[in-house]
Amino acid sequence: MPIFGLGVDIVKTPRLLKILMSPYSERFLHKVLHINELEEIRSKASIEQKSIYLASRWCYKEACVKASGRKDLIFPKMFLVKDELGKPFVKFEDPNLSIIEKELGIKSTHVSISHEDDISIAYVIMEN
Repeated sequence: MPIFGLGVDIVKTPRLLKILMSPYSERFLHKVLHINELEEIRSKASIEQKSIYLASRWCYKEACVKASGRKDLIFPKMFLVKDELGKPFVKFEDPNLSIIEKELGIKSTHVSISHEDDISIAYVIMEN
């Protein structure tokens, strides 16, 4: 399949830690995370683990926007699932699903996320 787009995003985890410690953190989480991701972040034991999780989710969503070229993707309408080996896959819900599959003709989306020290990074490749 030909590559439709490639997106990458990188973020410093302390930036997200600052947001998590702010009075508007809950509102921010609801604007960024899917319901499954909200449950996952709440299960993290420490604020540091939560900030790493949030940074990784922010990165892959920004990378999806860049790979698709569509700034109108809604962050809470995409989330990651892992296969039996732990490989992550992006799942889209409408209206994102319609944009990705029907409008853009994307057949496959690949994602890679990594974090080291206070940096998180994600790559997304979309194929059509």
